[in-house]
Formats: sequence, structure tokens, C-alpha cells
Amino acid sequence: LKGGARMVGLTQLSALAHELESLCEALIAGVAVVDRSAYELVCAGQDRTSVIIEALSKSETPPDTADIIAQFKQRISK
Repeated sequence: LKGGARMVGLTQLSALAHELESLCEALIAGVAVVDRSAYELVCAGQDRTSVIIEALSKSETPPDTADIIAQFKQRISK
């Protein structure tokens, strides 16, 4: 998803997919703690991805991702 989105110029979607992947990798490696807040953040990332894809399918402007990307970056850097 992240590479395909970037190739067609959907940088926000690509960046969000990258952060989702980075958090999952950190969870698997034990760098980030698997807990309820991590689960909720992953779910929120998946939900935002779905909303973006839905908006794009309707030729609407997708929602901004800066807020959720910041949450991912903060979680990964803990």
C-alpha cells in the first residue's frame, strides 16, 4: 500500500501506511510495548486508511493525516 500510494502521488496515505508498518515492526521487535493504547492506535490507523480510500473513491478530499502520524511517531519513539 505505501509504495503504490506514493507512486500515484498519494503521499499522506503512503506516510500513514509507513507509520503503521513501523509501529508493527517495533511491536514485533519488542521496542514498543504491546498494550491497549498500541492496539487502539493501530485500529485508528486502519480506520483512517479506510476513510482516506473511501474519500478518494468518491473524488473527495481525503482527511489530513498529520495528527495520527504524529501519534505514531510519538509511540514509536517511546
